[in-house]
Amino acid sequence: MTKDFPKDETYGMRDQIRRAAASIGANIAEGFGRYHFRDKLVFFYNARGSLYETKHFIELSCAVGYIKEADKIKLFEELDILSVKLNNFIHAIGKQSV
Repeated sequence: MTKDFPKDETYGMRDQIRRAAASIGANIAEGFGRYHFRDKLVFFYNARGSLYETKHFIELSCAVGYIKEADKIKLFEELDILSVKLNNFIHAIGKQSV
């Protein structure tokens, strides 16, 4: 999606979206590598933060005309599904840490 952004956004919103989206999976992976439940939760919370950061930059990209509303809606639907799964996962891990 970001490949069609204006050239002057190479190190702006385009890069922010790519890094935030990559950070979701990276934080989940790093959380899996932690032994203690509370350590895991820190990374899963960071993943959730990156998910919302991604949504923010997608919304902003749509507002300035870099992506179409229909594309934004489709991406938000996918991110919302991931958000529910991640929140349920965080809740389940949180129960284990008590």
